Amino acid sequence: MQFNDSCPISKQTESIAETIQDLNTRIRSLEIKLTYLNPDSSEKKTLATEIGEIKKLVSAHENNLKQLRKNNRTSFIFCALLIFLIFLIYCTYVLIYGY
Repeated sequence: MQFNDSCPISKQTESIAETIQDLNTRIRSLEIKLTYLNPDSSEKKTLATEIGEIKKLVSAHENNLKQLRKNNRTSFIFCALLIFLIFLIYCTYVLIYGY
């Protein structure tokens, strides 16, 4: 899944989290089919292959989500430090020059 760079990080993380949840639901349903419906060997092989492919996709999405959250955390820390620095400069100005 490719995302537009102009899309906010929060929307990207929500979208990826929903995709992961949908894929995990799909994995559970395939595992239930594999366990309880007793498919023949060719169907078992097809289901097992599909489960493996979906698990790889979930892993890739989880890594992408982890990276997006790291970027979001970095941006937040930068903003917080910038606000603190501005507040510190203001306090120093008030202490030196008064109101």
